[in-house]
This record gives sequence, structure tokens and C-alpha cells, in this order.
Amino acid sequence: MCIIFLILMISQDFILLILNCKKYRYKADLQKKLWVNNLPYFIKHFYIVGDENLNDEYLFIEDTLFVKCKDDYISLPIKIMCAIKAINKVYDYKYIFKTDDDQMLVNKTLFTDLCQELDTEKYDYGGFIVDVKDHYTEYKSNQINKKIKLNACKYANGRFYLLSKKSCDYLMSVSHKFYDYIYEDYSIGYELSLVKDLRIKKLESQFDDFMDIDIYINNKYHIYTETISSSLDRSVEIIENYRKNNPEVALNVYITFSDSKYFESKLSKDIIDKVEFHAVSKKVKLNSKDKPNYAVNAISASVINGCKNTDKNFILINTPKFSLKMIERIVIEMEKGFDIVCGKDYKDSFICASPNVFTEENIKNMRNEKEDIYDIIENVLCRSKNVKIVNYL
Repeated sequence: MCIIFLILMISQDFILLILNCKKYRYKADLQKKLWVNNLPYFIKHFYIVGDENLNDEYLFIEDTLFVKCKDDYISLPIKIMCAIKAINKVYDYKYIFKTDDDQMLVNKTLFTDLCQELDTEKYDYGGFIVDVKDHYTEYKSNQINKKIKLNACKYANGRFYLLSKKSCDYLMSVSHKFYDYIYEDYSIGYELSLVKDLRIKKLESQFDDFMDIDIYINNKYHIYTETISSSLDRSVEIIENYRKNNPEVALNVYITFSDSKYFESKLSKDIIDKVEFHAVSKKVKLNSKDKPNYAVNAISASVINGCKNTDKNFILINTPKFSLKMIERIVIEMEKGFDIVCGKDYKDSFICASPNVFTEENIKNMRNEKEDIYDIIENVLCRSKNVKIVNYL
């Protein structure tokens, strides 16, 4: 008697793989809140996490795919191979997309437009293409320190790339080579460059579709503190704490020239060198002799007008406890379309406001000192339902 086992594969044309690890699960949580949970219905996504102690080669748990390999940076090439192998065994698919856990989807229609195109144009590989010549690159980490040779090829930046089923099948046939690679995106591109007649889809620009989340926050949100209602010593405390807790995020501080001497005497040179000081659209170099006495409201009006002209949201920091985590949470709320997100006692916490909150009239009134930032915010809070009051302190 012959028994035939029929393995039914799950049909899913498009699958997005996102490299992640146990250490940075919070990045996956932030990403899901910002854009991943709003992916088109025809895309299935999985976060790829390594686990050497798995009993099997892979394990699917909700939107996470655990694969049997190390969960460190230099294992990324073999980690992505393990993930593709798992997808090949479970899913009947046309394309795999890949990105990282620190990426923000900037182009909201990317996946819809791309999938429509891939239904008619059969590309094998694609992304923002980097053209490298033969060269050595120095790789330093706590795991390895050596020069690595990269052979000439064209490869898609790891920020985002696509692979057809045909390309994935080929990569599986040479997957043993990936134990010798360190750079995941280069390794994929180099191996595929050896395939004849590969059809490549070139995306237009590296940052048009995806952007590092911290860069995205910096570009879209004008983050600053100022001395509107704070005492100068509290402002110094805010700046010091923020620089200490968020060294990778730019901080813009808007001050009057008459206050600059105080900041010069209280802040260390190391902090001064890492903070952008401004007064009325101008960058202030502390220790400058040219210090006209601009009023705080004139500075505020200039900042708000600048945010309006550049279509940036702005965050007013007015608490020493402010952190990048708070900025990320506020960004998540602002992405939902609120005009204002602020703390319950916003004069002692923070305000994040969209440019459309400010009219030409209230900017003019601020310059004439008829009203200040808090007058404007209070007016919006009273008349608009499109606000979010949160407590992140």
C-alpha cells in the first residue's frame, strides 16, 4: 500500500521580510505603529529573528519568523538565507521584499505601485542600486576587525530590495556561500550579478521610498527648546539632559541674544558644539560679539513661520525628562493626523503642532508681542477636537 503525503503550500504573492533581533524588538514595535500595520492587504510581513536554540530550522509565530542561526550583525547574510529557505518551504509566492527594522516608509504608495508593476513587468531583483568597484573595506566591531575584499558588482542597498521567486531559488542553490559573507545586501547583489539575463528594477532614489527612522523624525519634526516660560537654569538642564540621553538626534535651541552669555557660562564646550543655537532664523555662534537683543516672541514667530514654510511639524521641549522615546511616541500620534499632541500640563511638558495650526495673523501677533505660543495653543485646544492630550512623563 502506497501512502502519498500532499504538502499544501500557502498562496501569498508578496511577502515582506524585515530583519530584526531580540535586542531591538522595540524597533519592530515602533515600526508597526508607524507603518507596517498599515501595509496593503496583499502583502504578508514577517520580522526575522535568529535563535540558535530552535529545535527546527524555523518557527513562525504570528508576524515573527524565528530562524536557527545567530542573532548578531555579522550573521545577517545567513539569517536572510534561512528566512528565504523557510518562506520557500511554506509559501507559494512571486516576490519577497526586504527591509530593516530601523526604516520608515516615506513613499506611502510604494508597495501598491510596485506590486501593480511587478504583476506585468517580471523583474528578478531591484532596489536603489549601488555600483562598486573591486576594493577593500575595513570592518570593525566587537566581533571582528579586519579588511574585507568586495568584488565589483551592482547591488541594491539593504534599505530595501526585491527578489523574485526565480532569484530566491538561485540564492538557495548557493546559500552555503553566505557563511563567508558579512555584508548582507552586498552578498545578495554579488551572487545575483553572476546570473545571466537578470532583470533589474531600479528605484529612483535612496531616500524617496525608505528613510532611517531617526533621520525621518529629524527631517519632519523641528525639535527645539526655548526660554518662553522657563527659567534659564531650567533651560540649561533641559539641554544637558537631552544631549546626554539622545546624542544621535539634533537639538535646535532658540534663544535671545541677551541670554546667550548665560548659556556660554553654564554649558560645557562639548555640549555647545553639539547644539544648534538660533535667534530669528539665524544660527547663533556663542561667544559672538554681535548680539542684538531679539525678543523671545520674535524668535518664536520666526521658528513657527519657518516650520510653516518648510511644512514641518515642531516639538517644543519644556521638560528635562524629555527623551527620544517620547518623540517617537509623539510622532506616532501625529502620524494619525492630529493638529496638536501635547501633555496635560503642556507648559511644563511638550507641544507638538502641525504647521496648519499657525496662521499668518498669529505669527504677526507674535512678532508684535500681542500673543505668544501658549495663547495660540490654548485657542486651538478650545476650538478644535483634532487634538491629543497624552501623558508620557
